Amino acid sequence: MSKQRITLNIDCHRLVFPIEAELEPLYRKAARTLNEVYQDYTKKMPNASVEEIWVYVALYVALNLHADIRDKNLEPVLKKIGELNQQIEESLKDSTDNTNKIEEQ
Repeated sequence: MSKQRITLNIDCHRLVFPIEAELEPLYRKAARTLNEVYQDYTKKMPNASVEEIWVYVALYVALNLHADIRDKNLEPVLKKIGELNQQIEESLKDSTDNTNKIEEQ
């Protein structure tokens, strides 16, 4: 994996550091997200200090991280529920088909 230096501007801060080249889009997207959320909170809370706004930004990011983890943990369960629903629908269809055949006789 090749390393490269990247420069990100987050709020009034300029960050320069080395990263794996293939991770650059993720870092840039993360910086955009932080800047967007920061701007949203500065509009919603015009009297808040910079520090307070960054605490809200951190909380927002942490909540989204945990929601994504929770959703990822539920993925296998949701897949299994989908499979079971499909089996139930097929069984109901077979049962209805059989009932219709009996009635026709």
